[in-house]
Amino acid sequence: MRKASNFIFFFFFFSMLILLIFPIVSADISEYSEEEIVVNLSGKLSSDIPAKISANLALVPLEDERQEILDMDIFGDDAEKKDGEIIYNWQNLESENFGWSAKFKTKLYLWEIDKKEFPTKINSYEEAKAATEKIDITSDIIKKANELVAGQTELHKALLELAQFVSTNISYDESYTQTTLKASEVLQKRRGVCDEYTILFMALARALGIPARYVSGVAYSNIKKDFGEHAWAEVYDGQNWIPFDITFNQFGWLDVSHVALSKSFDVETNFAYTYPSNAKVEAEELNITTSATPLVPLEGKLQLNAEPLKKEVGAGSYVPLKVEISNPYPYIIPVALYLTKAPGIEGKNQKSFFVEGKNKEVAYFLLKIPEAKEGEFWKAAIEVKTQFNDTASSDIFFSTNYKKIDKKTALEMIESAEPIYMKDIFIVCSSQPVYRNEQTKLICNISSQANIMFYNLKLCLAEKCEAFDLPIGAETIKEFDIIAEKETYDLELSNGISKTIEAKINILEKPNLSIKDVWPKTLNYNNNNLSLTLKTASICRNASVKINSILYKIGNIEGENVIQLSFEGKHAPREILDIEANCYDLKSRKESAKKTFSIELINLPWYARLKRFFLKLFKR
Repeated sequence: MRKASNFIFFFFFFSMLILLIFPIVSADISEYSEEEIVVNLSGKLSSDIPAKISANLALVPLEDERQEILDMDIFGDDAEKKDGEIIYNWQNLESENFGWSAKFKTKLYLWEIDKKEFPTKINSYEEAKAATEKIDITSDIIKKANELVAGQTELHKALLELAQFVSTNISYDESYTQTTLKASEVLQKRRGVCDEYTILFMALARALGIPARYVSGVAYSNIKKDFGEHAWAEVYDGQNWIPFDITFNQFGWLDVSHVALSKSFDVETNFAYTYPSNAKVEAEELNITTSATPLVPLEGKLQLNAEPLKKEVGAGSYVPLKVEISNPYPYIIPVALYLTKAPGIEGKNQKSFFVEGKNKEVAYFLLKIPEAKEGEFWKAAIEVKTQFNDTASSDIFFSTNYKKIDKKTALEMIESAEPIYMKDIFIVCSSQPVYRNEQTKLICNISSQANIMFYNLKLCLAEKCEAFDLPIGAETIKEFDIIAEKETYDLELSNGISKTIEAKINILEKPNLSIKDVWPKTLNYNNNNLSLTLKTASICRNASVKINSILYKIGNIEGENVIQLSFEGKHAPREILDIEANCYDLKSRKESAKKTFSIELINLPWYARLKRFFLKLFKR
């Protein structure tokens, strides 16, 4: 029998229950799409003697797609805003206050994100893909990145896997505010603040060849109930720089409280200065204060529906809550989904994902239903919201009279898409042109087009094998020493993937230089146009010809070549042409050929005929 008084009490209690199970440093769900934010930055530099001091302030007002500078005032003598910094050059500094004040207008900006294949090769921002001292890309970082995105086929969803790993597995620890760990240290210690969250995420992205940069600024913290200095990342998807605030679980978007003050490819010092060695200089810590004025409330963007998979369940049950999010826009929308009312929950009450254009995404929360007394019937309200203030609500009834669902059964009810594993590897093997039966190197360029990492692959040429790991999107080169006996060689790739690669060798015949003929055979005593035929089986470089000690430079020759030469018959008094040809093969080895031709000289002057008579008489 239903207890009316108890029902009214518990219905009211459960329908009003708001779960605040955010991570310890998560931001509140903002109710505004635009804000005016005033940021004031101040510092002080002092010297015991008047000194010439130069300083660079890296935190400066800047504009991007989601923030606009409405007003700005820089203070401090000899200040200049240049190349994204404020530069100070003090000539006789003893004590100087410096800084700036700026008013910004921020908005909840959404990039029109196109679907991108993964893995993908982004051929830009090489510096944003490189390892640095803090953003170190170790073998452990590479392996973890590949492990996290295995089976992903869309770039932004792969990035989401990296972000969720860092958000879930790194504990926020304010004892790290005075130092910045390397990415590899964060992965090992699993602790840090926003710097560490950002650095590890950037290293994981760069390990996959995705450009990432470091953003310093301010943002509102719901824990401190105030603005504070903050750091997040931006990744380049080949089209846009997309923000990822790992600390606040804002992946692909930022709430209006974020104000970026510096964007760089590495972790930078906010304030740096140089001074004479005989001066004692002290710098006070930079002070940043921030205030905000809400402007425009959120109106929602998406279509949301939420229903538990079972509406009537036994007390103490676990029940999947199915949430459908429909995206009416033609581009990808990043979504943060929050469970704001429920009788109980197993796990976190926030989920992030990217919904493709003109499509829908399904997400599940696992509700944990309270216990109840025998015979009692209760009703609890359920509500979910997005960061755009889209809202969907439902309710659930529970009692000891209904069938209880255990956790294992509830998890089996949740639909889950199987990952799609692509195992494509592209291999191209080539060699320099080589002469038959000579040694050469067969060079194989191996590139991954897969969305999983391969371990201990083997590429074999006969009995010679090279073992290697191949991360997602990576390239490597393997070389084999061979004797070029044939035009094709088969290589076998194994371990995780089986593939046969046919490598073609460009085998050249040796030049085998020969002198075929010369004409005409009747020459004038003076000038003649002489045609000489040289033949080679392959290219021969820097060819030259010597005819009776007269040298001619020809250049490169290949095949049958008819060469026109200017030759005076007087250089063949014995009516003989002694021809020597030389050239060099591709390995700079000399090829030579010699041949003698008899000719007839005509139109000789009397003294030349006399000389010819005596040469023949004495057979010289």
